[in-house]
Amino acid sequence: MSNGVPSPATKHQGDLYKATKMRAGPCVGLFEDVHSVFLQILPSFMTNFRFLSGASRAIAPPVANQGGTFGSARLIISHHVSGGHTMTPPTASDRSAFGKANPHALATILEASETRRIISATDIYDISGIKLWAGNQPVSTSLQRKLLDRELRQPLETSLVAEDGVSAASLALAFEELLGGGSALLPLLQPHAQRLASLIKGLTLHPVAQLLLTAAQTARPEHYAHAVAAMALNGALMVAGGGDDAAVRLALLCGLLHDVGEMYIGPEHGEAEADRDLDFASYQQLVVHPHVGSLLLAQLTNYPADVARAVAEHHERLDQSGYPNALAGGQMSTQGRL
Repeated sequence: MSNGVPSPATKHQGDLYKATKMRAGPCVGLFEDVHSVFLQILPSFMTNFRFLSGASRAIAPPVANQGGTFGSARLIISHHVSGGHTMTPPTASDRSAFGKANPHALATILEASETRRIISATDIYDISGIKLWAGNQPVSTSLQRKLLDRELRQPLETSLVAEDGVSAASLALAFEELLGGGSALLPLLQPHAQRLASLIKGLTLHPVAQLLLTAAQTARPEHYAHAVAAMALNGALMVAGGGDDAAVRLALLCGLLHDVGEMYIGPEHGEAEADRDLDFASYQQLVVHPHVGSLLLAQLTNYPADVARAVAEHHERLDQSGYPNALAGGQMSTQGRL
């Protein structure tokens, strides 16, 4: 802004924010150059993020860390020239996305560790081979100090485990509580409750997903409640659509994990409070969480690629008014449309 006049970049960000927030019909024009849109919106959040477009690659220069930074994360978006959307498999260099502990995720894990048994499953080393934490030891605030600005040999999320964490059984119990709690979702859930309860009990939780869900359950309970509700709704929609057990289980997982990327932004910027009117600063943080969650699931878990893609697409809209890629309904996966 100069002399009180918004710069074109600032105005473009504001227009994109308003269009996405209001869902006021297709806003394709605002997304004609998705590269420039993200280069303008994300510098306050990401460092060293990367865009892939067709056969060409453009590497964004590093930007200074600011509040809400995702450390050394790389944002990966793949667009075919035709406008279609695919998830790009991570390369060896992309695995540095989680090379440093994210301060928001770490703070949430440490808060949860005050009442839950979260331990280091293995020794934790920095990239130079210095041992920072011994295996099989409970985590504490001392770990936070040792991890400050350290590049790690292995992502922290794969080095910790919640021994008394969220399980398929506890998810089934949470589903029962949802059914008995007068939720507005009851008309959709009750016709399929028995089948959903049975399939939830058989869900497999990857240790990374379990760790983050446990941290959310303890330190961000509204986020966990939202995840459980989305899990149930996704499953019910897939059952109603005639999905077999495998498809319903996949839908349950996608719903449960759709907002896992929010663990990597400040809780004040999250969307769990559905009635809250987002300001632009919060929107700048929130807009990137689908890709953070997608990267995490693609790189740190062995879940099917459909899960990571659905998480990346969960804020897209059929009329192309969603974010971050303004995909049309036909460009989205089945799970993403749910």
